[in-house]
Amino acid sequence: LSSYKDKGPVLLFFWTTWCPYCRKELQVMTDKYQQMKQDGLELLAIDVGESPAKVESFIKIKFSSLPYKVLLDIYSDVSEAYKVMGVPTYVLIDKKGEIVLTEHSFPYSYKRFISD
Repeated sequence: LSSYKDKGPVLLFFWTTWCPYCRKELQVMTDKYQQMKQDGLELLAIDVGESPAKVESFIKIKFSSLPYKVLLDIYSDVSEAYKVMGVPTYVLIDKKGEIVLTEHSFPYSYKRFISD
């Protein structure tokens, strides 16, 4: 994440393939991704605790592909560092690297945290 510091806010989305709410949120983000990019928000979808093969297969079957980056937190180190207490969880980090919002559904209010 250090490469995003001073460039703009980053929205982390912690999810799993087995979570029905996560599947719904993945679709919401896919629908909203272009607007988020235009707003200057970077999106990183972080799968928690699952194998690369399982995540890749799930994405291919359910979406064919996703327009944003999907990262793997195989050992749950990242989710633990951000104190994620269940999925889905969104964590919005501002350009200073500070957590400004944590939600369990898409944070439609993200625009108030984006500054020029």
